[in-house]
Amino acid sequence: MKNKTTAALLALFLGGFGVHKFYLKDTGSGIFYIMLTVFSASLRFPIGWILGFIDALALFSMSEERFDKKYNSGTQQRGRSRSRRGERRESRTAGRNPYQNAEEADYRNARRSNRNSYREPVRKNKVIKDNPFKVSGIKRIKDFELDLAEADLIKAVELSPDDNEIHFELGKLFSMTEQKEKSFFHLVKAVQLGYKNVKDFREADELAYLRVQPEFEAFESSGYTAIPSGGSSPNVVKEKVSNAPVAPPADDLLQDDLLLSQLSKLQELRKKGLLSEAEFEEEKTKLIRR
Repeated sequence: MKNKTTAALLALFLGGFGVHKFYLKDTGSGIFYIMLTVFSASLRFPIGWILGFIDALALFSMSEERFDKKYNSGTQQRGRSRSRRGERRESRTAGRNPYQNAEEADYRNARRSNRNSYREPVRKNKVIKDNPFKVSGIKRIKDFELDLAEADLIKAVELSPDDNEIHFELGKLFSMTEQKEKSFFHLVKAVQLGYKNVKDFREADELAYLRVQPEFEAFESSGYTAIPSGGSSPNVVKEKVSNAPVAPPADDLLQDDLLLSQLSKLQELRKKGLLSEAEFEEEKTKLIRR
């Protein structure tokens, strides 16, 4: 690394021979100064020494930052390159590769392969606090934006597969979209993961469609812990399946189905702009309180 004071002193005392130019790695200029000094000796006019004196003054008045930028930039760049190479070498030696975590690697591989979210999740006992997709999905269910709610909750369950509240919300969503198999699956999953408020299965307005299904009785008989198949479950004796005429659904079940239909119509009116947001909320409250 070159020193400004050293270069200035060489220019002051040996500038006629271009020694300071050689010191600053400017070989061409150094040779020129020597030739100029030899040529001007016969003229008895020390042109080379005068130029050296001028260079000395320029170097003395030059700031350290400017000198380093002009004459030491290559050295600094090489130093930085060596430093970066050293850091990369230390990183490899220390084994700081974040992808060596087996659990995280398995999760990324599952995301890349687009695994079906209805299979067993890769990561177990994992619940993420403040899951943004969970928050937006629940809000969109309340606003009856069901397609967007489904997309958000699927992302939420991929990030936090053991969150029983997400599975319960998916159960409600699939009931509202009349996909009973998926609804039963997620409600059972919610209970298996520790969902305690099972009374919501009988009271939640969003589960009105599911409650009018013939499989719901078997589902309820299992304590909400088994997915019903064909309207029966292992806990239901075969004698219950007979050729007797099927009784009409109870009045409360019909009322739930009617409520779901009316809520859907309100949502359509709001989307078409026939109802304001305030009017929609008011009518929705009236229907639920009936």
